[in-house]
Amino acid sequence: MRQIYLLSATLPTHALLGSHVAQAERGDYEDAPDYTYFLGECHLAPAPSPTLYEKIRELHERHK
Repeated sequence: MRQIYLLSATLPTHALLGSHVAQAERGDYEDAPDYTYFLGECHLAPAPSPTLYEKIRELHERHK
């Protein structure tokens, strides 16, 4: 059985970590209709929100 561990972190920290996950999984940012769905499937935070997803998108766009 796979164990899941949660990190206690602020929204900016979750956003930064999430942006690195998105970069690792999807590569350089490309606007796509399934982007928000992808983020939701990654379970990036205990209480994800549209604000978190927008911050992840902003940070992911900056990664190269």
